[in-house]
Amino acid sequence: GLDLNVHGHVLDDGKSAVIVAFNRSSTDKAFSYSFALSELGISGAVRSTSDGVAVAGGKVTLSGDMRGLSALVFELSLG
Repeated sequence: GLDLNVHGHVLDDGKSAVIVAFNRSSTDKAFSYSFALSELGISGAVRSTSDGVAVAGGKVTLSGDMRGLSALVFELSLG
């Protein structure tokens, strides 16, 4: 995982990736997390297919409102 509450996977086709963020508390919260594409072994052009994803300069920033004990799923298209 990228950290304890954020996990990312490049899918088998190598053309997409999914990042899942978990809110393990029972309290609603605003979520924000940034990481370098290289942390997932990704290089080249990336575009988002999900709300709450910004990609710039080899860095991805994820954001959204999370309900307690929930998860957010973010999708990226690669290449």
